[in-house]
Amino acid sequence: MKFLALFLFIFSSCTKKVDFDTHGVTPSLKSVRWEISDINEGTWAVGSTWRDVVSKNLTVVLKIPEIKSSDLDEIEKNYSVDSWLVKVIHKTQLGQRQHIATMIAPFRSKLKGGFSANQTRSIAFSLTYAAWAMSERFRKFQCPAFSHRARLKEFSVESSDQLMEFSLSSIGKFHETYLINELVPPKLIIAQSMVGEFYLEAALFSTKNKTLYSSFQQLPTYVHVKSEKQVNVSGCEGVQQEYQR
Repeated sequence: MKFLALFLFIFSSCTKKVDFDTHGVTPSLKSVRWEISDINEGTWAVGSTWRDVVSKNLTVVLKIPEIKSSDLDEIEKNYSVDSWLVKVIHKTQLGQRQHIATMIAPFRSKLKGGFSANQTRSIAFSLTYAAWAMSERFRKFQCPAFSHRARLKEFSVESSDQLMEFSLSSIGKFHETYLINELVPPKLIIAQSMVGEFYLEAALFSTKNKTLYSSFQQLPTYVHVKSEKQVNVSGCEGVQQEYQR
């Protein structure tokens, strides 16, 4: 047990934290490492006998870079910066770029009544087919709405070891809406096909001032959905009207 505890201490102490550099003309966060730690497909039983399986979503977990507590205190006190903003961009198989959503990842975990001292370790979001996302009623259809018959076939996380740098300087107000990650990952609705690449872009943000403190940069990690397959859903061949359980 002593050896295990010593190993865990050494391992955690070797974990690379973000370097907060204040010696240059503009303070910056250096050696910023981003990674997607997990992706998981959610499935949905449909058809006249509820034995056919289609995909309902793909849940993605993004690890948040770790910053020293003392550096966090200084960044929040002197610059009012307390969060990351993360954009999700879908590059479709036709080459179109679609902005799906922007989410906030506060430096510290948000609790009822304020922020805790604990850093946010990760955020999660669910890339969700519209047929599942719209309502509980839609989920009860034997024949999925919008002729949804897709099952994710090949998908993976692509990434590199690139470390990033974010200069800390006010660049203007951010007027767009953003999603807050709570206990349940937010549903990011994908109308028809998920095939393509889902890129992530991050920037520093002050919730107090509603101001960006860096430009958005594309992260060196993304989700690649290579292919889907079409499922023959029993009892739904040529069906137009949807039926509930």
